[in-house]
Amino acid sequence: MLSKKLFSVVAAFGALALAGSANAATFASFSFVGPTLFELQADQSFSVITNVTFNYAFQGDVAVPDNAPHGAQLTMAGSLTGGTGVSILGTKLQPGVLSSFSIIGNDALDIPYFGMNMLSGGSSAITMVGTAASGGMNSSQPPDAIAFTSDFIGSFGSIRSFSFSLTDVSPVFALTGANNIRKFDSSISGVFAAEAVPEPGTMAMLVGMGVAGSLVAIRRRRAVK
Repeated sequence: MLSKKLFSVVAAFGALALAGSANAATFASFSFVGPTLFELQADQSFSVITNVTFNYAFQGDVAVPDNAPHGAQLTMAGSLTGGTGVSILGTKLQPGVLSSFSIIGNDALDIPYFGMNMLSGGSSAITMVGTAASGGMNSSQPPDAIAFTSDFIGSFGSIRSFSFSLTDVSPVFALTGANNIRKFDSSISGVFAAEAVPEPGTMAMLVGMGVAGSLVAIRRRRAVK
């Protein structure tokens, strides 16, 4: 009976710890510098090659090297052929966007970031949403599958997301006869989020604390009896 009680208390502690880690936090972002803009072609493929200002962000979840701005080049490619666009009360929505991106340091004086992979990744299930001259693309894992890699961040948790904002869209968002968002140009910015991946020592400490707390509680019950 005692072992069952101990197991249930430790299991509850573990579930509580996992629930707390489920909230991903922003660990990086970029802002548009230009001059190249977001270009959507008639065949529904799109590409971006543009200069951005990239920032890592200290949020306590993902270990990042610093929070200073870095000059970088954003390269992005994808297609809107994974889903059919719809219009809802003036808002255009395009599911099933396929996309990959890379952000590479391009400031020769910014050592050690020059020429390095600040952040790369992609998703096969991005959703594009737009109204008039502004919109965005976003994806979350779960339920989508998102890949992140970086020369400066060792690991990412299983909960991940990113969001790209599109502004100064020209011409404004509209659907073609094939029910896909029509070709446009725009500026782009973005944010990236992920949960922490606890180090082995941290996990051992959490489990140890849970067991110790459980034993103390059981001893107190015995003393009361």
